[in-house]
Amino acid sequence: GEVGLSGLNRIMIQDLVVKDPLDDSVILLSVDELILRYSLLELVMHLSNAQKAINEIVLRGPRLWVRVEESGQWNVRRLFRSQSNLDGDTVALTLKMEKGEVLLVDTNLGIGDIAIGLDGVLKVNGSKLILERASLKVFGSEFVASGALDAGAVDLVLKGAQLDLGRITACFPQTQDIVVRGQAEMEVRASGSFAAPVLNAMVAMERGRLEFPAHDHIAYSVDKLEGFFRYEDQILEVTKLDI
Repeated sequence: GEVGLSGLNRIMIQDLVVKDPLDDSVILLSVDELILRYSLLELVMHLSNAQKAINEIVLRGPRLWVRVEESGQWNVRRLFRSQSNLDGDTVALTLKMEKGEVLLVDTNLGIGDIAIGLDGVLKVNGSKLILERASLKVFGSEFVASGALDAGAVDLVLKGAQLDLGRITACFPQTQDIVVRGQAEMEVRASGSFAAPVLNAMVAMERGRLEFPAHDHIAYSVDKLEGFFRYEDQILEVTKLDI
């Protein structure tokens, strides 16, 4: 793509494609526009190690292909290089994702690849990726996400309001025989490993409807529903349900 300077502290790169260094036929990241912001003073002080001067990266229209490899590590770990300051601490890098898309490949949720829209701040600190109130669009719904993704561990909380439960349940084979009509609030905590996450969820809905088309079109109107669910190894468990 094209590279240009914007002011004294920004480099702009357009139409960037990053391929896997272990297999150049595999794309890890493509970006419509990438902006590097750096400290001019730090650049002068670290001419032999210019990466220390970079303090922020903005990704506009990024598409990231994420896969867990046989080693249990992420393929995208090769995108980031750990760097330390003079005190030996890992330097955090801030990534601003604007209208981004992350594709989780070969997930263990039993529903194939998962496309996630991402807007917000993603901090890279060693092998850990930290989300701070980022906006996630997944399963046809929008959530606010906070927490951390590590190569071997996940600690992430998703919160959403005015969600279309029918749209979400239609994504999973375990709930495709149930049609849910109504808007709900949902909070999901993801834990476990990235390759095999465990989801614990709370769902609250008022004035909805449950339909079972495969069972003689049985249907129930619902004044209020509150449920707690656990999803692990492609098994959906209802731990508590009040209707």
